[in-house]
Amino acid sequence: MSRTQMNAEALRINKENFFGKLDRNYCESCGVSFGLSFAHRQKRRHYRTVKELTDYNEVIVLCLREHQIIEKSQGKTRELFDRLRPRRDK
Repeated sequence: MSRTQMNAEALRINKENFFGKLDRNYCESCGVSFGLSFAHRQKRRHYRTVKELTDYNEVIVLCLREHQIIEKSQGKTRELFDRLRPRRDK
C-alpha cells in the first residue's frame, strides 16, 4: 500500500471512529465544532501502518487553530497529548 493510500484509508477510519462511534464532533482542546482535522502525536511520516495512524492514543481531533499551534511546536504537541491521551507506560 502506498503512503497516499495508507493516509486515505487512515482518514476514512478516523472519521468513522471519531465522528461516528465516539461522537467527537468537536475540537478536543477548545471545544469548537468547525474546521476539524486529525492531529497525530508524531508526524505522519513516522507511522508505518494504517493501524498506527488510527490508534486512539496517537490521534486527537483538533480545530484548525489548535492544529496549527501544535504543528509548530513539539513541546506543545507533547503537552496536549499528555493531557488528552496520557501514555499508560509512564
